[in-house]
Amino acid sequence: MPFRTVGSFHLTFVASATSQNGALPATFVNSYPYAPFRYWESGSGGTQDLTLDMGVGLQVNSMFTTPAIFIDNTNVTSLLIQGNTATGSWGAPPWSVGVQVTTELYTGRKRFVAKLTDLAVNSAFSYRYLNLRINSQAPSSGTAYRIGTILIGTAPDLAADPLYAVERQRIDPVQFVEYPDGGREVLSLGEPRVRLTLPTDAVGSAELTGMMGIDRFGMTQPFVLWDATTSGTADAWLVRRVEARTWTERFLTQYEGTWTLEEVV
Repeated sequence: MPFRTVGSFHLTFVASATSQNGALPATFVNSYPYAPFRYWESGSGGTQDLTLDMGVGLQVNSMFTTPAIFIDNTNVTSLLIQGNTATGSWGAPPWSVGVQVTTELYTGRKRFVAKLTDLAVNSAFSYRYLNLRINSQAPSSGTAYRIGTILIGTAPDLAADPLYAVERQRIDPVQFVEYPDGGREVLSLGEPRVRLTLPTDAVGSAELTGMMGIDRFGMTQPFVLWDATTSGTADAWLVRRVEARTWTERFLTQYEGTWTLEEVV
């Protein structure tokens, strides 16, 4: 089961857009601490470009050995991921791949994750600018285009395989209010999120070292956990650990432990 992580994010890119709602600017797509509901919203329809500038002298493939992009909480169904050494017209850049954006099963939010090398196998992303071109379309909600968190990072496969079964749980934050007359009301306290319980099995010191490296993210640092088997480009969650993990050493240097993770919303 090829689980992957995306981490070591490049957080200092500068985002700009063809148009934007003044209250929901392009800069919101890389706002700390990764708030997918603090999104960019286009100011109009038609074709829109959302451009990420990595910075002077920087190229995506030189920053990461296996660069990947994670796009959370969007309402577009398709887009072009493009690269160029300069900004300007994105009609025919040297790097351009069309992708479909699908829906994650547990919360119903649309998102996309992929390694850039998987999108264009024979063409490294050796560009300073990464552009998301949204061609004219009807968004799945509302009338304007919307994109929440965007992360650019490195995406290795996990060093050890998860054990079955991996548990996924939708959490709806609610409060139950009991009234003296016997009535009861359920109040929504925010957006749903996913909790994942991920048993893992590390055989040998190399696999254990890889898993411990992820443990060193600690309880505060978010990372992307990506299940590349279910629907491929949608089943990825920006998560934090919510419990410390204990490793149990079995035999022949076999180690077992469990992650408990919750989606960042």
